[in-house]
Parts: sequence; structure tokens; C-alpha cells
Amino acid sequence: MGDVETMWLVIAGVLGLAVILFVVYLVGSTARSRPRGGGKHRATHKNRPHRDTFRTEDPEPEPLKRAAIIIQGADDRLRTQLTGQCAAAGWEEPLWLEVLDGTGAVTAATEARTDDVDVVCVRGDSSVTRGVASVFAGTETPVSFLPSPDRYLPSSAAPAQAEAAHTPSTWPGAVPGPGHDSPAVSAEMTTAMTTALTGKNERIDIGRARLGPEELPADADTGMQDDPASTVPTVVFLSTLVIGEVVAEDEPALSTKDIAKGIVKANPFTATVKPDDEEAIVRPARSISFATSEQPMTDGDEARRVLDAYLYASRSLKGWTGVAKAMMRKASRPTPLLVPMRSPAFTITLDKPATLTVDGEEQDHPWPAGETSVCVEPLALVVRR
Repeated sequence: MGDVETMWLVIAGVLGLAVILFVVYLVGSTARSRPRGGGKHRATHKNRPHRDTFRTEDPEPEPLKRAAIIIQGADDRLRTQLTGQCAAAGWEEPLWLEVLDGTGAVTAATEARTDDVDVVCVRGDSSVTRGVASVFAGTETPVSFLPSPDRYLPSSAAPAQAEAAHTPSTWPGAVPGPGHDSPAVSAEMTTAMTTALTGKNERIDIGRARLGPEELPADADTGMQDDPASTVPTVVFLSTLVIGEVVAEDEPALSTKDIAKGIVKANPFTATVKPDDEEAIVRPARSISFATSEQPMTDGDEARRVLDAYLYASRSLKGWTGVAKAMMRKASRPTPLLVPMRSPAFTITLDKPATLTVDGEEQDHPWPAGETSVCVEPLALVVRR
């Protein structure tokens, strides 16, 4: 073999060895980049840019929360104060709705519900608070009660039990005041608004009365809301509802003179009260009161939300005669003149109309004669504490 042939053989061997080494290198690099445990091949990502570099737009910020403020008797200073608190808490400017009465409160509450706000703050008299409660009962939207300068109102939640006189004069957070916002009321307002924006939700019972088949005049300012299921007008109450005279629990004992005066008085009304699933009680009555109960009634293993009710018999001649008849029939409860009852629902029948007091505020319209009903709606309203 000549020198030329030997040289070409050496060159061919070097080239072949180079090809073999290159193939080995490719196989080794592919094996290193393959995921452990098998799987599809993934290209190396050491120098891959972060995924955020491929975004063309910034992510949209979460929408701010918004409160609705349904208010009676407001001024610019108060609006500035409450709007400033919302801004400081990182909330949107509130939906500000000024109202004059219960009818306006129902309209404003309906607007707030349509607007899908995060919390509803209400300040006003009994008809205003009840109008708002009637709209948001059964929803998940929390209601927060702000203190009023003119009346005692709940600042965080409605009470579970009325006072002895069955009036809401000492509701939790109640604030009395003059006809304008005093510094004490302003401080209480700040605290109440902070609670509305940052507090916790809690459910409470409400009462609802259906005032029978009798219709009130269309132009009557009743603060009532029509039941969507019927044409029967309804009344919502947060603490108490009293038919007839408001009777204080600590009423002094009767003297001979009082008894003599009572005998000659006309009988207020005759009432038939039938608690749910119990016998009816008939009395010539001076008052029937209903209050949301603080404790549910246990029936076997089931706890039912109930109303506490009291029927006060009339002290007139007919009233005493009715009490005597009840005692002879052994149909009276612990005290002949005072009949306590507890039930989720009551049916009431009056022989003639009687005055009506709701949450401590006497109504312009009476409780109608005929058959009506009162019931508790368990945990129907969400309040902000």
C-alpha cells in the first residue's frame, strides 16, 4: 500500500471517529434534557423569559366595595363625614339615598337592592328602619342601623327582646339626642359606620303581621309593604307589635278607685287569640303585645323560633265578667288578667279596630276588625355587628 492510500485511510478514520463522537454527544444531551420518570421531551428553559413579559395589559384590579346609606334628616356635614369614612376604608363612594318616611324607605331600599351594594346603612325613625328591613328580609345583604338624633334606634342590630313596657327605648346602641347631630351622636355615628364597613354578619328574627282582608286607602301613609303573594297589607316589626293600649309590666296594683273607674269604662275590644296548634283564647282585652323572643322554644329535639305574646284582659265590667267565666271554665292561664303565650304564629280576631303600635311608634292606621295573623320569620334579616 502506497503512502497516498495510507494517508486517505487515516483521514477516513479521523472523520468516522468525529461522526461517532458527535452522535454520542447528541444522544447524551437529549437524555439530560428529558424529564425524569419518562414523559414528553421539554426544551430547556434556563433562558426563557418570565410569562409576565408576554402580557400586553395589566390585570384588572378588583372592584371596590360599596355601601348604600338610606337616611332621614341628613345634612352636608354628615354626608361628608360618612363618605370620608368609606374612602378611608378603601370603599367606593356610597350610594346616598335621602328619604322622608317609610314609603320612601321602601323605594330607596329597592333601588339599593337593585344596585347590588355590599352593605345597607339606615338611619331614621321606626317606619324608615322597618321599610328597609322589609325589603332586605330573606336576602344575604347585611343591614346596619345608624344612630338617629331624634329617636332611639339600634346602631348595630335589632333587639331580641323588648323592654318591660314593650317599647324599643333601650335597644343596644341606642342614642338619644336633640333635633341635630350633637358631638356625642357624631362620635357614635363614626363608631356605627366603622362597624357597618368592618363588622361581622349575624342573622336575627323579625316579625310579620298580615292585616287581614281589609284594604287601607291607597293614599294612606302606612309604612306598610304589600305582600307580593297577595293583596293583604303587611307590617314588619323588629322588636314589638302592640294591639290596643301599651301596658307597662311594672304597672301599679289596682286600687278600689281604679277598679270603680274601670267598671264603668267601655270595653276596648274583644279578642280571640289562637296560638299555632293550640286552643283559642277569648277575652275582652285592653292590649295584646307580641315581641321577638330571646330564646327559641324547644319542642322535643327541635328548637323553634317563636314570639312572646301577652293578652291583657280589660278591666271594664265586661272584662271582669270574661275573666270570671274563664276561671270557671278553668281556661285561664297563670294570671286571669294576663295571658302569656309563646308560638311561631298567631291568628287574631277582633270585634272592632284597635290602635296599633309597632317598634314603639304608634301608627296612624288601626289594627282592623276581623281575622288577621302574626308570625315570626326565623333569622330572616342579616345585620352587621
